[in-house]
Amino acid sequence: EGVEQVVPRLKFGAMVILEDELVGMMGWGIDPAEEIKFVGIDKNITEGRMVQEGNKEVVMGAGLLKKIGREVGEKVTILYSTPFGSFKGSTFQIVGKYQSDIQGLNDKLFFLPLGQAQRILEMPGEVTELLLITSDHDKAASVLPGLNELFSREDESGKYLMQLWNRDYDLIELFDFAVKMYNSIYVFIIILACFVLVNTLIMIVNERTREIGMMSALGLKGREILYLFTIEGVIIGVLGSALGAVMGGIITRVFSVVGIDYSAA
Repeated sequence: EGVEQVVPRLKFGAMVILEDELVGMMGWGIDPAEEIKFVGIDKNITEGRMVQEGNKEVVMGAGLLKKIGREVGEKVTILYSTPFGSFKGSTFQIVGKYQSDIQGLNDKLFFLPLGQAQRILEMPGEVTELLLITSDHDKAASVLPGLNELFSREDESGKYLMQLWNRDYDLIELFDFAVKMYNSIYVFIIILACFVLVNTLIMIVNERTREIGMMSALGLKGREILYLFTIEGVIIGVLGSALGAVMGGIITRVFSVVGIDYSAA
């Protein structure tokens, strides 16, 4: 109860031998239909198509394809170890290129049909993990006790472990830490901007004391003078905000495409 979808995956380490090096990678045996329904994985296929169950084919990350010098439509021989310690190799047709916003996935990950992964690894009907999808990920903790009870009744070996999606995952913890850091930076910038704004307004008023006195001498009331200064401030604020948003958007867009090279740091 509470589980809307079950996504099976079979993960394993693999490699490709080049002339002068070994390229390590991570294989995911997946059910294409379930993955498309879960995360829309097909939207990240920038060239070719998604793997189809029953076919001996793979989809590889864009960075991984570049590392091994292969293109969509070519074949690749992948080496791997079975759970029984046998070292084997299989040749697959590359049918798609995967492009993710996470560079680590682009450089290491490839997908193949779940049935093919089970066949080559000699693990018929087995997977390394099952993702249980609830209607609301924030309510996943409330479903966990019932699932643990169910598994404890069905499995007496105790070798299976159930855990929440945001627990014991370094990447999730890193994202949470990054969000907290960014929020702290945003708050600091807003506070700094408020100080700068107040200081600027005080300086403007002090510098324009004579102008205010002249307006009063010409018969303008205090409310009218305040109105003029308010309108002037609104116009300057709107124009400055719009210009800053446009420039910030352009800079962000450029760096999102080009990226920032930290290799020299």
